[in-house]
Amino acid sequence: MFVEVFSEEGSKVTFYTIRKEGAEFSETEIFFRKVYESDYKEDVQKLAHLLSNQIANKYGAHEKYFNRHERLATALPPKKYNPFKKEKAISFAHSPLRLYTLKVSESVVVLFNGGLKFTKGSAQEDSNVSIHFHEANECSRKILEAIKEGMICLSHKTMVDFQGNKTIII
Repeated sequence: MFVEVFSEEGSKVTFYTIRKEGAEFSETEIFFRKVYESDYKEDVQKLAHLLSNQIANKYGAHEKYFNRHERLATALPPKKYNPFKKEKAISFAHSPLRLYTLKVSESVVVLFNGGLKFTKGSAQEDSNVSIHFHEANECSRKILEAIKEGMICLSHKTMVDFQGNKTIII
């Protein structure tokens, strides 16, 4: 698997994603293609707005967005979305949408895959998202371990391997 840039256009955050070896699309692209075709198109549009507008360009990877902890990974949208007072609220009330992420820093976020979670139980027990939950946590473990060991280096909005490559093998 490879960690690669998904979007570095934001002034506050660079988003990374995972691409499996030989895959045409990244895991995040697969997620958006899949859920955009569902009955939750409006929620997907709201999530894209949250990522590109508020996280990437206005506030960075603030903890209030990354409060749906799923072991090492975090799921978006946030559990309770309490925007900054000057922002209009984006409502995700009762949305089954789950995009798994790893907030590496206030300016670096890895986006994984996800799906639609319809059960009341944990993500690891939901047949629609359990595989994505497990993959996100396994990739998160590898990324955090590589950072700790100096195999991945962080510098403001960038994450590179120890040789300076933006595409990182994990």
